[in-house]
Amino acid sequence: LSIKAYGIEHPDISNLSAMQPNTHINRYWQITPISSTPFELGSGRTYTLTLNFLKGNVPTGDVKAGSSFGIFEHFRRTPIWNNAGAWYTTEPFIRTDSSTTTTNNTEFGDFVIGEIAGDRFFSAADGDWNTLATWRTGSYTGPAATRIPNLETDRVFIGNGKNVTIQYNNPKVRSVTVEVHDYKPGRLTILDEKYLRSLSFSLNDSCFLATDHPFGFSAVSGVTPNTGAIRSTSIRSYGKGTYEFIGNQSQATGDGPINSKTIIVNNSGTTSNSVSFSPFQYLIEDSLFVQNGNLVMGNGDIYLKGQFVVENGTKVDPAYGTLFVNGNNNQNFVMNDTSGISLYNLNLTKTTGNLFLKGTADSNTLKIER
Repeated sequence: LSIKAYGIEHPDISNLSAMQPNTHINRYWQITPISSTPFELGSGRTYTLTLNFLKGNVPTGDVKAGSSFGIFEHFRRTPIWNNAGAWYTTEPFIRTDSSTTTTNNTEFGDFVIGEIAGDRFFSAADGDWNTLATWRTGSYTGPAATRIPNLETDRVFIGNGKNVTIQYNNPKVRSVTVEVHDYKPGRLTILDEKYLRSLSFSLNDSCFLATDHPFGFSAVSGVTPNTGAIRSTSIRSYGKGTYEFIGNQSQATGDGPINSKTIIVNNSGTTSNSVSFSPFQYLIEDSLFVQNGNLVMGNGDIYLKGQFVVENGTKVDPAYGTLFVNGNNNQNFVMNDTSGISLYNLNLTKTTGNLFLKGTADSNTLKIER
């Protein structure tokens, strides 16, 4: 199997109509069987392919101005140049700022990296997904949109401090990226148990994602990938953002936001309803807030590096998991309610700083149920 990398633009790039013009990396990779007994993939078998490029914008990096590595894809030409051939799309799997990975590949050929052809939509105002005034096209300062994003080739960017709400249908697009633009993070709110459909979804660090869906946010490779508020089929990237649970019935966090910045419980249901951590390992970089409703700690392990704040008559119930308090600075359990915090198992693994119990006089109780 011959694998070659060429540091030039593919000679047949002009015929790649499925790719957005001028978004591609000026390199291409060639993978082809050779010799008298060439390699055969075999019936029913697939392979995963990762291609690397130089991080950063041209000229020091490979990414062209105006393109976004967060939505790069592979395009394959079969057979290789300069035989007569055709271009094909592939199935995205993982993206970083210096690589793209596709999965379920069944053919070899020439590969390039770029964005899928289609329209780009950018959040222009706080508003509903189905409202024209919510969107601009081309960039955050581009022209007002003449339609809403609703095609499977549409690419959506939510940032610049705007909050986009999905409430009346289940939109389906190519990709959705919730990002920080001009130092202002974006927010996506999904209500009435609706869900987002796309090929890929990415919540970048420091951004916000909220839902009232009873199954929260599931991972694409998790135990229940077809449930929850995000139902992208190839990529679901949950960054170190803030995840808020705002239902009025019992909710599970889901196995998606397992490496978050902040978790907020703001459930307005009756006292018998709760938000429960699913039975997985969670890393919370900053804080855990219980603003309304009940929180059930779940049966997994939760690692908390920041504050645990419980208020407004809320309640924290144990299950059978462990809360690890392991931040590098002083941490606080702030209990502004009447029930305090109940845990099954508490593991204090701090090497620096202290843990302080704070709150009103009748609520500064920490109870270990084990």
